[in-house]
Order: sequence, then C-alpha cells, then structure tokens
Amino acid sequence: MKTLPEILRKIDALPEETARVNALAVMPEPYPRALRLFLQHAMNPDIKHRDIFKNIKYDRCRDDNPGALLHEAKRLYLFEQGKAPNLSDAKLKTIFEQILSTLIPDDAEFLLSVMQKNFPFKNIDRKVVRRAFPGLV
Repeated sequence: MKTLPEILRKIDALPEETARVNALAVMPEPYPRALRLFLQHAMNPDIKHRDIFKNIKYDRCRDDNPGALLHEAKRLYLFEQGKAPNLSDAKLKTIFEQILSTLIPDDAEFLLSVMQKNFPFKNIDRKVVRRAFPGLV
C-alpha cells in the first residue's frame, strides 16, 4: 500500500494543472475520505486549530504501519478550536504526539505540516483542490 504522501508527491510532480486536478479527483479507495479531511485542515481558512503544534516532540515513529495515517484522519476534529472544549491544550498535545508516534516518519511529517497549515505540496494549491473537489476549501 502506498502512503498518502507518496501519492501526493507523484501528483504534485505532474506538469499540468489539469492532470493534477484529475489525479486528485479520481484517487482510489481508501484515500479520498482522508485526503479531503487533510486538504480541509491544511487549506480551509475557516478551520482554525488550537495553538499546540509548536515544539511537538515525537521521537518514536514506526516503520511498519503505512496505513495508520488514513485511520487517524478521523481524529483531526479534536484539534479544531471549539471542538473538544473538555480537553486541555496539554492533553491535546499529548494525544497528537501519540498519534505521530504511531505513524511512519513520512506520514508524521505530512500530518504535522497539515496541522500547521503548511501544505508541503506546492503544486497542489487551493485552485487545484477547488477544481478537484468543488466546495471543499
């Protein structure tokens, strides 16, 4: 199974914008649901994250769990402002560091960049995402 960052790297390298749009729009299962969540969190200005993503420490990444990132996508809502008011910033930071420790290094770096609103694939910008998924961002 290829990781989402591997697939996005290939899409990002496509020379034509239309090719990138089409590749995103027809991505096979199990990737589309998680991809949409990651794109929303990285690019939607209406989604604001709690300020816990500085000085994140995760020493332990796994090398044997390439599908974990897709599974963890459903927990992104926890880190939005106002979505988990009963969880302190310290607790959320611990949860996030635990999530990172279950991922392979490439996936962990990708997730951290998404949550910092710094999408790492420059040729997959808002314009491309809007064309591939109208109304998403």
